[in-house]
Amino acid sequence: MAVSSVAAVLLCTIICGAVANDAVISPKVPANSVNVLVTGFGPFLNYTHNPSQAVAENLDKTCSSFPDYPIQVCYEGWVLDVNHDGSSKVANEISGREQLKWAAIIHCGLEDSAKGLKLETVAANILAKDNSSSPDEPVEPGDPFICPTTANLNRINLPHLFSYTNINANDTKESWSRDAGSYYCNETYFRTCNTVRKEQIRGAYSNEMIPVMFVHLPSTDTMSIEMDTMLVSRIATVLVNSVLTS
Repeated sequence: MAVSSVAAVLLCTIICGAVANDAVISPKVPANSVNVLVTGFGPFLNYTHNPSQAVAENLDKTCSSFPDYPIQVCYEGWVLDVNHDGSSKVANEISGREQLKWAAIIHCGLEDSAKGLKLETVAANILAKDNSSSPDEPVEPGDPFICPTTANLNRINLPHLFSYTNINANDTKESWSRDAGSYYCNETYFRTCNTVRKEQIRGAYSNEMIPVMFVHLPSTDTMSIEMDTMLVSRIATVLVNSVLTS
């Protein structure tokens, strides 16, 4: 189906559905929709509850829409193991494919309370390690040290994006990050991003590389799971819109 046809169908779906002022998240998956993969991680180390897992599970097999975007986005949610196998899951799934069924991939993880909510702009070629005293090793020897996100960050308006959360608009300037850490969040991000860039893997309805982004969510002491879910669905909608209108 052509991009214009998809956009027309989605526009009709939203207008005819009488969307309210806030986002609508529905468990019904329509026949015509744009799909996004959202991943989270399970518990790890001393963290017995990981909000990224809850977000992936909450969004799985649901759809969302916003009144300012004529798009219906439906989600596939995966919970990754916090180990090398988990960090490789998406990269292994997409490797060797020219075009994917998803229009975007959003990885989510838990950030400590000191940093809070972060939108990661790059991933580093650093293999995760459980022993911090061990020397750094590359995820992919010989590949570039930095893998920039393939998402169109120009489309992301932070004050508008965070209006769906309890974050003060004055704090949004510190929400971009160029350091995804050196644990499995970064390794996952690098593996997926690097695979997309090396193999030039396209997303659904696009001739360009699929947008891949990583969002570090704060603890539930800072933001509720409901706000996390709303934020990620908003980011997904913005990324999908950038694909359909590029």
